[in-house]
Amino acid sequence: HNLLDKYDRFVVTRSDHYYGCDHDLSQLDNDFVWVPIGEDYKDGITDRYVLANRATILRVLNIFPEIVSHPDKFFSPEFSSLNPEQLIRFRWEHEGIWPWVRRFDRVMFTCAVSGDTTRW
Repeated sequence: HNLLDKYDRFVVTRSDHYYGCDHDLSQLDNDFVWVPIGEDYKDGITDRYVLANRATILRVLNIFPEIVSHPDKFFSPEFSSLNPEQLIRFRWEHEGIWPWVRRFDRVMFTCAVSGDTTRW
């Protein structure tokens, strides 16, 4: 569908995020990868939202292909205890994305309806 040609920026977020106020993307510099402040468990980076431009989005999302392609690199004591947030940060550091990550104040929160099952 040539999405990289159609869009300048990509937002990857959770379907259960509720935005309590406007989320003005024009206030966030297009040269950076944007992630909301918080939910950075054990020095990782939140897996709940990312805003990236077309030049970086594929590297931002390139978390699991490297693990599947080279499992020998990741099945070691160093990696066995990583949580998802730590794994994302590790991959972004190795993809050269980490210096481009910037943070913004949250305008969203996670929500559920009565009867939803969740661990949070």
